[in-house]
Amino acid sequence: MSKTRPSSDWVQRSAHPGRVERIEAWFAGHGYEPHRHDTYSIGRTLAGVQSFNYHGALCHGMPGNTLVLHPDEVHDGMAGTDAGFRYRMAYIDPALIQQVLGGEPLPYIEGGLSSDPRLYRAAEPFVQAIDYSLDPLEEQDALYDLAMAMKAVAGKPRGRQRLDYPATERARAFIMAHLHEDITLDMLEHASGREPGACHGISGCCTAPAHIGSLPCAAWTRCERSSWTDSHSSMRLWRRVSTTRAT
Repeated sequence: MSKTRPSSDWVQRSAHPGRVERIEAWFAGHGYEPHRHDTYSIGRTLAGVQSFNYHGALCHGMPGNTLVLHPDEVHDGMAGTDAGFRYRMAYIDPALIQQVLGGEPLPYIEGGLSSDPRLYRAAEPFVQAIDYSLDPLEEQDALYDLAMAMKAVAGKPRGRQRLDYPATERARAFIMAHLHEDITLDMLEHASGREPGACHGISGCCTAPAHIGSLPCAAWTRCERSSWTDSHSSMRLWRRVSTTRAT
């Protein structure tokens, strides 16, 4: 793939994604409108300045940084200079990170950028040339290393308790088996084995990024109710509703 400045924007996807979707792209100016992903977005700027609005601030990714955008966080993308920017990105299901951490809160990297060498090394398998195929064992090892590096760099979340991971996994399995059905909190409580009312009201709180803290389930579910039948929105519901705390 040529490293000279191309005449038009392009996006190339890995032909061997495995469980992790990987892309490489180049944009001359405006990249994309504000949007969000249900996955972690782990990226590396290869050339130029990759600017993006993230959590109320304008951020600038450059070669040597690692981009770590938390699931469900709105962001956009644009060139920070007239030279355009080129980058690679991997989209990692937070359930894969959660499986490694065994129920600990999902790591949140403040500002969406890190210059920590541990995270840079751990992200390498997912942001190397996209024509390189990760075999299943290599991918599993890389996911473990990445999850542990993210945990170390993010530090310990404040005011957060360990979630009930087995109950979370049962709720996730239930949602995946009923993607095209309306799902209620009562159904999730029954499927997860949580006590009645555990996900209702202020006493049952939903997972949010560490910088937000906990919010009542009803506040989240009112926003998501109209799109529960969509698979991505269902997984968003799982992350927010089924991660009630274990005491």
